[in-house]
Formats: sequence, structure tokens, C-alpha cells
Amino acid sequence: MKPTSPAAGLYLSALALWAAPIASPLAADAATHYPQRPVRVISGSPGSTADITARFIGHKLGERLKQQFVIDNR
Repeated sequence: MKPTSPAAGLYLSALALWAAPIASPLAADAATHYPQRPVRVISGSPGSTADITARFIGHKLGERLKQQFVIDNR
């Protein structure tokens, strides 16, 4: 969003500086508890390119994020 006047830009900057210390600990706390269940990824028909790609990416994300990814074919 581009401010229309210098005062609007100053207001948005002040608002961002005020909100940053409040939002930062909340985001850090939420990140440690999210997600609490396995992540479910909806994929195409079994054996399709989309299914194989989703399973490959889900496996790599699971290793990296230490979170279980479940690929569901629909």
C-alpha cells in the first residue's frame, strides 16, 4: 500500500514500529506449536505426476521441518 501523503507514511511507519515488539513473541510462540497434527496434502489420482511430486516434496518437507506430511489422493 502506497501512502498518499507524507503524514500517512509517517503514521504507517509509527504503527509498524509499535506493533513489531508485540507481534514478534506471539509469532514465535505460535510457530513452536503449529501444526500439532500431521499436515494433510490433497493430491490427484494415485501414480500420477502430481501424486509422485507431492509425495517427494512431502517427504523432503517432513525431514526438514520435523513434521509428518500425509498425502491423500482425491
